[in-house]
Amino acid sequence: MTKSIKAYGLLGILIILAGAGIAVTVKADVGVGPWDAMSLTFSYLTGLKIGTLGIIFNFICLIGQKILLGKDFKNSSIWQIVVSILLGIAINFFAYTAFKNLVFPNYIIRLTASITSTVFLAAVIGAIVVLGITSFALEGFCSAVHRKTGIPFGKFRQWVDFFCVTVSIILTFIFSLKWSLREGTIISMLLFGPLMGIFMPKIEKMFEKWGIVDGKSELEKEIEEME
Repeated sequence: MTKSIKAYGLLGILIILAGAGIAVTVKADVGVGPWDAMSLTFSYLTGLKIGTLGIIFNFICLIGQKILLGKDFKNSSIWQIVVSILLGIAINFFAYTAFKNLVFPNYIIRLTASITSTVFLAAVIGAIVVLGITSFALEGFCSAVHRKTGIPFGKFRQWVDFFCVTVSIILTFIFSLKWSLREGTIISMLLFGPLMGIFMPKIEKMFEKWGIVDGKSELEKEIEEME
């Protein structure tokens, strides 16, 4: 099996696992991360599935990249929408089919499930970044903004989180929706980034031993340069 086949196969598995992890945080019902919270809030509002809305929002991010970058837009970035579609399908499958009847008996177990999923997702998303095949559409959009405006990647990514939180709060109040922002959201914001920083070097060494990556991927280097 060639390196590229192994890498793309592993990417598919990791995306499916990410979908499962996100679905668990939704089922735990103690709040999800800002980006997922906006999708979940619109899901409550429109009746569309959260994964479907995620695909739509990611597609908007891809269009934003095309507009910002123009001729500098790489055709390989289309992989972002492939990843977005697969992730959205995985989230819908686990949230509405595989885990449809999943019920956590009490608050402590729900909170524990949410924290465990956050740790799990940090490792999975970190592994996807280490593979370096493609970025997520949201991160690609933030990167495009950085390249065109000079706004630091990390700062703009925080602004996006703030925007998602603001939109979720406004819609929840106006339409009296169920809250998608709770204590789990705060925990996710505090733990996710630092945990990715811990997991990624270890995952990179593991992937090097497996012959999947050779040193830092181009995507990792790009992220480091933007920080």
